[in-house]
Amino acid sequence: MRLALATALLTLAAALPAAQAQDALRFDAGNSTLDFEGRYGGEPVPGVFKVFAGQVIWSPTNPLATRFEVEIEVGSLDTDYPDRDEVLRDPDWFDAAGHPTARWVSTAGCTLADAGLDCPGELTLRGTTRAVPIRVEASADGRVLSGRASINRRDFGVGGGTWDDPTMIAEEVTITFTLRPAF
Repeated sequence: MRLALATALLTLAAALPAAQAQDALRFDAGNSTLDFEGRYGGEPVPGVFKVFAGQVIWSPTNPLATRFEVEIEVGSLDTDYPDRDEVLRDPDWFDAAGHPTARWVSTAGCTLADAGLDCPGELTLRGTTRAVPIRVEASADGRVLSGRASINRRDFGVGGGTWDDPTMIAEEVTITFTLRPAF
């Protein structure tokens, strides 16, 4: 597993011109995906954010120094059910009018873990900032990064008011992403 990650990281490093070794590689919803999944009544409720953008800073000589940042337009959420989406944009949930963006940013370099990298960072959502680490893996050719994180929605005040019932709406929300930075 570690060999596969090291190979993918070296492949990505080789794909970058030397002059761009420390440059930020941009990504957005046009070339990447950002998904989430919660549970309602024990059933999965998947969704996507349709508008987000960010960058990954890559050091081919030190992959553990990899850094990410992403900004998400929370009002762009889509669960494939328009009535639910409108409720999720309301103040009890994401409060898209009061807090239109969420942001995740690295707080330190990554560490090697199994077949991927563990990257510490902070998520700011609804004006609340909490530590949220992400697990990242590279594709075999090193050009696609995928990962996941898990948050407790209540830590960010998401799903409050009449929705604050963890027996009906699970506290845990899983976030997954696939990034295809522009080289």
